[in-house]
Amino acid sequence: MLAFLYRFAERYATGRNILIGLGLIVFFNIVLGQLPAWLGAPDAFGSSGPPDLWYSYEGEALYTAIGQWSESGRKIYPLNSLLTDNLYALTYGVTYLLLLWWLYSKSLPEKKWWRPWVVILPLFTALMDWVENFSISKVCATYPNHSIGAEIAPWASWLKWNGAAGVLLLFLLGLGALVVGKVK
Repeated sequence: MLAFLYRFAERYATGRNILIGLGLIVFFNIVLGQLPAWLGAPDAFGSSGPPDLWYSYEGEALYTAIGQWSESGRKIYPLNSLLTDNLYALTYGVTYLLLLWWLYSKSLPEKKWWRPWVVILPLFTALMDWVENFSISKVCATYPNHSIGAEIAPWASWLKWNGAAGVLLLFLLGLGALVVGKVK
């Protein structure tokens, strides 16, 4: 599997593909923020907002928030998740993989220790986003009854956000290595 991902990254980690991915990320952020309003429920998620933007929470906090959502909010979240957020996770996972691969291949071309990290971490983060989306959608579908999704979603959220922090750290380290290499 890693060999396939290495070949994929070597082939597609170009400035053009990375810019397309970053443009899609911006586009998805605009769409994700507006979808409830476009579907006729501008305050569907109440004051708490969607829980996939929270760093850390427990299952009961998820139920409390979903209980404050409108009925349309509980219907819109799974639809939003399916139509946009899952595609967004795939887009950012692949884009960050390509960005990190490009950055590290330029800054540390003779070293190979970074390869598994720059391939696995962005995709792991996207996978945790999917698990989180499906878990929260399951809670929405079974609300007010309790669902295993309420136990899984907080862990997936925490892993997703820590994965995102790891991707950012890898980016900053790679950027630093590139700058130091150019200065020498």
